[in-house]
Amino acid sequence: MVLLKIIGILILYGSLFWVFGDILARCFAKGNLKVSHSLRLITGFFAYYALFQAAAVPMMFLQRPLHELTALWSVLICLILSLYGIGRYQKDKNRPGRRSEDPKTSERTWIALFWKSVPIAIAVVNVVLVSVIYSSYWDAAYYVGNVSFAVYSDTIGIYHPLYGTVMQEFDIKHCLATYHMHDAVICQIFGLHPLIQTKTVMVIVVTLLLNAMYFEFANLLFPTDACARGLMCGFCLLVNVCTYSSYTSSSFILLRTYEGKAVAGAIVAVMLLYWLLRLAGDGGPYEWAALFITCWGAVAISSSAVFLTLAGIGALTLVLCLVKREWRVLIRGAVCASPAVLVSLLYLLNRMGIFHVMIG
Repeated sequence: MVLLKIIGILILYGSLFWVFGDILARCFAKGNLKVSHSLRLITGFFAYYALFQAAAVPMMFLQRPLHELTALWSVLICLILSLYGIGRYQKDKNRPGRRSEDPKTSERTWIALFWKSVPIAIAVVNVVLVSVIYSSYWDAAYYVGNVSFAVYSDTIGIYHPLYGTVMQEFDIKHCLATYHMHDAVICQIFGLHPLIQTKTVMVIVVTLLLNAMYFEFANLLFPTDACARGLMCGFCLLVNVCTYSSYTSSSFILLRTYEGKAVAGAIVAVMLLYWLLRLAGDGGPYEWAALFITCWGAVAISSSAVFLTLAGIGALTLVLCLVKREWRVLIRGAVCASPAVLVSLLYLLNRMGIFHVMIG
């Protein structure tokens, strides 16, 4: 029964991420720009968690019970899916039929099919690898405990995960990153244990998204060479396995995948470079919108991503400004970095003793 729940949640995640990514592509990808399925999944992942943060933070500060957030999020997702389905049906109904592909020009050789399947096989190997490796870090008690207290006390972020006591005020550094509160919502919806959700389901989700990002980067560098794409994906896995240390993102990918830091260090950092390369080329509204969503989703997932995104977008826009000699790039970069700026400002005000959200 638990295995069926895990499979169902994984399918649900993939569907929701793709829908959110497809909405972003349909709104901003103009002209002949083609957005791949893997890129829709990645951008949809960040958009999904950005929207969840917008829904969860007010409920948290109002100290509402978790089941109300679960109900709100369920209704909101059903509404978005309904509107998406209606809008896509109306748009596709008037679209002319697609031409069938010419069998003479399509790649149907066994070699081509083999290299196209290599990234999928590597992703499966990576999932198996992180699933069989077990590690026990002290901060697992904090992150998994945060989800457990939320589920079993029906609260949102008011218990200290290490001490089990109600805090006097919200921890602004961590509470604005609502990644683990979403785990609590999923646990409540499906009746799943927090350990299984955090250390099994999300480990698989993050690992698959990581490999999708590697494939998308390889597709950017080698758009017509399936062999090179497969080799690059394999090399990325090899680098993660062979360069493990406490100071690299490989340790989070292999041993601490359940933490938001794994997303920040391994996915967000590389995605910032990816959008830089896209924007340095023929990037347009879609790339800027996706960069904004990446930044917002990053700070909604991990508090460690705040300074990473600020530094990354700052360096990105400075390089683009010098390359394209267009000062408006700096304004666009500032808009994209605004979610991280807001979170860092709230944290600064909290440390200065100006901004507090009391519990009680």
